[in-house]
Amino acid sequence: LQTLALHAPSVAAAVAYTGALTLDRTVAVVGTLTADELIQDNSNLAKLSRAAEIASLVDSDTRTHVVVSASELIGLIPVLRELAQNKRSVVVHVPISSADDITDVLAVRDSGCAVLRSATAQQAVDFSLVASLSAQKLGVPFIHCFANTSGAVDVQAYEPVADNADIAAFLKSEKDESEEGNVEDVSAADAAYAVVAQAMSLFDTSYSPVTYVGAADAALVYATFGSELSAEALGAAGAVQISLYRPLSVQAVVAVLPQSATRLVALEQVVRQPTAWGPLLFDLATVLHSREWEAQEDRARPIILDAVSAASPTEFSAAQLAQ
Repeated sequence: LQTLALHAPSVAAAVAYTGALTLDRTVAVVGTLTADELIQDNSNLAKLSRAAEIASLVDSDTRTHVVVSASELIGLIPVLRELAQNKRSVVVHVPISSADDITDVLAVRDSGCAVLRSATAQQAVDFSLVASLSAQKLGVPFIHCFANTSGAVDVQAYEPVADNADIAAFLKSEKDESEEGNVEDVSAADAAYAVVAQAMSLFDTSYSPVTYVGAADAALVYATFGSELSAEALGAAGAVQISLYRPLSVQAVVAVLPQSATRLVALEQVVRQPTAWGPLLFDLATVLHSREWEAQEDRARPIILDAVSAASPTEFSAAQLAQ
């Protein structure tokens, strides 16, 4: 892919700009903004946050990027479900700060849309295109949330790729029938995982929808949604880092979790939750009681713990994690 150095007033601006520029032959950004207008004035992003306009996408075949705040998502659940039912290739970008409660993002996790989260500014740019390409391939709308920062940010963006041979091959490759359908279906989850992993590899071969970092023989393992924990903070522990939260590939989580794990801690960036435990803990419980887990003979099931904080897990120190 041809790249360019991009100096943007925020990560959100970089994401919107890259989508408008790179996929300009197939993407219509809600609002009448050109790529140049997006990058020249960060206040232009406010023009993209028009929740009412998203409803018009339901009957549109246009592959579209929109930017909304997390607080708008719950009100959009009926629209998101209709987009999923109609298999629209819409990407909804949700900028959040590291201190934001992401309860609203997790509240729409079962809307029928795929949910992808980026941990860094560069990932946000790359995953915005991963989400768009995967949405086109799968016929499933994507919600892409990412860590946003205001103020200058430098990232690697991409020139228009409409004629890129690798992307053309990715989009034209034959689909397995299991790739299409509701993202809550178990078999569809593994197929979607493969599609997103393939799309990620177009931009960086180190990307993966689910990754493990840390000690290979860790007894204590953390699980995060879209947050990258440093090796220094982890110490002798490990971390399962989930970027593609919906559909969640149970097989992928089981595969990366080390055999040595005796405790599995869900690090959740939520505060306002209607239950005593966070949503990630329930997903991990599902993983540990799945047929994929049971198929592994004599493997001990780790104890699951829940750690809830308004702050991003990336801000936790080694001492805080040890607690």
